[in-house]
Amino acid sequence: MLSTKVALAARVDACKTQPQGTYGIKLREEIQERFGKIQAPGQSKLTKILPKPMDKPAKKRGGQKHRSQNAKYEMTM
Repeated sequence: MLSTKVALAARVDACKTQPQGTYGIKLREEIQERFGKIQAPGQSKLTKILPKPMDKPAKKRGGQKHRSQNAKYEMTM
């Protein structure tokens, strides 16, 4: 950020389009304002509450192999 503003100021200086230096003063104010925002203490981040998980059983493909595996591990009384 700083290097781009300095490069712009150097180009304006080389062209001698603004001999009073008003553009350079404007760039310096922009840089100081931005550095002031960067150096200011930030706000603490709020912890976001996660939504309740959806407790749906996973969908599985059917078939004889899957049915036999379910039968193998099913609860009995």
